[in-house]
Amino acid sequence: MRGPACRGDGFVNRVLPLVGAGVLIGGLLVWLVLAPGTAPVAEPAAPMPVAGHEASHALKTTPVAFDGEVASVAWNVSGRTLGASVRVDGGARFQWTTLGSDRVRTLQSPPGATLSAVAWHPIDFLVLGIDGELSFAQLPGDAAVGLFGKGAVEGRVSDPKVSAEHTFVVFVSATDTGHLLYAWDPNRAATPELLLRTGSTLAQPAVSPDESVFVFVKDGELWRLPVGGEPALLHGGATASGPAFVRGGEALVFLRQDVDDSWDLCELSVAGGEARCFAEDVRRPADQIGVSAAGDWVAYTRPDQREILLWNLLEEREVAIPVSEASPHSPVLVRSGDETRLAYVAEVEGRATALYADVRPLLTP
Repeated sequence: MRGPACRGDGFVNRVLPLVGAGVLIGGLLVWLVLAPGTAPVAEPAAPMPVAGHEASHALKTTPVAFDGEVASVAWNVSGRTLGASVRVDGGARFQWTTLGSDRVRTLQSPPGATLSAVAWHPIDFLVLGIDGELSFAQLPGDAAVGLFGKGAVEGRVSDPKVSAEHTFVVFVSATDTGHLLYAWDPNRAATPELLLRTGSTLAQPAVSPDESVFVFVKDGELWRLPVGGEPALLHGGATASGPAFVRGGEALVFLRQDVDDSWDLCELSVAGGEARCFAEDVRRPADQIGVSAAGDWVAYTRPDQREILLWNLLEEREVAIPVSEASPHSPVLVRSGDETRLAYVAEVEGRATALYADVRPLLTP
């Protein structure tokens, strides 16, 4: 498949006509949000303000009345819509709300089906795995349709992600004998291209901002696959999780399991070398690490602590933002106008609830 020269127009044009043929879906939802910096703007996103101090007061948050126990949250690219994986009636549904509105919308989910993962495109359509099939849903609609005919993909689809230039979708598929890594460029083909077949376990693919390199977890280790090249081990010897590109695609952040089963947050050059860990005893998020669009801030939490922690990769300093709710986890960041919006999940009156706030004033020295 092609690299950064591709355009995303064909992707949009191919999937949008499918909306009218929607079918209802449902089941389990695991979030995988777009790679950092995917907003379709004329210039790169400006970095968030550099932290010069540690915040000393609790964050003023707004809770969202999603209908059920929230597992994880994700922003759309503009930061004006917040979506959530919500556990309801023994299953899970995708729900979303526009900030400032009291209305919560739901992607309808009949019993029995499974919804394995979601990637959120900038013009508010979702690419998702439904009963192991790659499918598409246009918001604010409540239905989804399959993207390919029977037999186009082997196995059951999971972990889809839309590339930074919105050119293609990369996803993993599981079979009885192993896993496969696919990418689909609608500018070139009606069906996806098989990039890698292995008897090992594949998960959590990520795409570099220039769309030239794929990174994924294989049997718990980090691997890279350049477009048109061969896979190579990036980091082995310890279980890795949740890779995300930072520093304009020059590096990755990921979670590394320690010998005592705790998780460290580490940074690694895409070229390889030694990983540098900058946070210990990190709580593993429900989906992926919260990285800012500019790739300069990383958000995380620690077990049994009522605070959101943000690490500035450029200044190498940590900012702690106290919160009043118990068990905060899975923080995600987005820039929206002059605001730096943080969303996370925490216990409110014994229920897992989504909350959000503008943290820019707390990050400004």
